[in-house]
Amino acid sequence: MCGVNFSLFVDADNQPARFARSLFEYIEKASGGKIVSATIAGKNHGKLNDAWVKELENLSPGINIKSIVVDNKPNAADAALILHLGKDLQVFCQESQHAIIVSRDKIFASAAKTAEACGAKIFLAYLGSSKEIEKENKNNSISVLPIAKTLNPSSSRSKKDSPSLEIKAVIDRIRSTCKRKKDGGYSKSDVGLLLVKLGYTTGKERKSVLRQIPGIKTCGKSKQEWCF
Repeated sequence: MCGVNFSLFVDADNQPARFARSLFEYIEKASGGKIVSATIAGKNHGKLNDAWVKELENLSPGINIKSIVVDNKPNAADAALILHLGKDLQVFCQESQHAIIVSRDKIFASAAKTAEACGAKIFLAYLGSSKEIEKENKNNSISVLPIAKTLNPSSSRSKKDSPSLEIKAVIDRIRSTCKRKKDGGYSKSDVGLLLVKLGYTTGKERKSVLRQIPGIKTCGKSKQEWCF
């Protein structure tokens, strides 16, 4: 992949912004390619998009970024990314121009196969695992990349500082997705499942995220809820 330019198509609802660092390390340092642009789609008033934009700009100042905030409807971000990918599909038929879809939604495996049949070079990249994608798209999916050790470059900040943009986005996602209990907290099980969906696939990663939520504490009669 040396000398190849890559364009990212990021499902911000599906993959966390911390994944950006691993993508850059894999593409630019290990493979000799260059990430030149990114199209980001997501709901939640664009806050997850903002986390990706900030991370990408830190890694590559001047990178061409398009952020698309979609309606809060199922698969809205997926549809937006597929439409934008299709619009530029001929560009990725060139040997020097490849696309990377950053999501583990199964729909993108089918999209990648369709694009490949048209002569385009499309890769998939995602945190965690997706057996459905790996089974359907064995020939042109990037293997799961190593994740960064820290959630963000400013992880050394003091606890008194405001949470990072990524953590703020996680908090907003919990509040908008998980049902608040009568005691005022959120089910630990619901929060855990949501964090896995967002790409925090190990217990260590989830604990790290939870520790960064200001004022978080165990609550509820059975101590099975998170309050913050």
